[in-house]
Amino acid sequence: MNFRSLRLAARLACVALSVVACRPQVPAGANAPPMVAQEANEAVPAGALTWSTDRPLGWRDFRARPPAGHAEAAVTATGVVWGFHCAGDVFTFQMTATFIPDRSWVDPSVSIQLGGGMGVLRHEQTHFDLTEVYARRMRQSFSTLSRPCDRATDELTQMGDRFVREESSTQIRYDQETANGRAGTAQARWERDVKSWLDGLAAYAGR
Repeated sequence: MNFRSLRLAARLACVALSVVACRPQVPAGANAPPMVAQEANEAVPAGALTWSTDRPLGWRDFRARPPAGHAEAAVTATGVVWGFHCAGDVFTFQMTATFIPDRSWVDPSVSIQLGGGMGVLRHEQTHFDLTEVYARRMRQSFSTLSRPCDRATDELTQMGDRFVREESSTQIRYDQETANGRAGTAQARWERDVKSWLDGLAAYAGR
């Protein structure tokens, strides 16, 4: 599949070990121009995991080394790789929610905890689930377009970019409202909401 526009929007989410503010860090190249590939899979970072209901994250997937002096319990890198193509009037597209192990890390003292460690992991999994929510919303939007191949490439690209921006802002709001996973009531509410969103968009899973 020759994609007109294929871009990786990588986002880093984190959970604080203490009350120190946890600020997402943008990896190098996150704002790079669209990548063009012959196949969608070629644009997915090497070693990345694609979202799957049958494959939840485990601490073994967080392979990067924590930086010296870090205040976070864990840092998660996720992103949506997406693209579209027109062949005459035939419109095809692909959106993939990805988790990047080599950019994700966890403090060793957290990963071996039974209670607290699993709570942190649920918070991180919900970040990944949110990425999938927006991949599905993008698929839903693109699948309902009328005569998309009559539209300009820039217009379609801007449509996809809007979902990427919304995903990023929602991830930040999630961390803020849950105090990076420490506010149990808010964390449980977000987990319920994200599951409800995924269920409501089940028809747009895995395209």
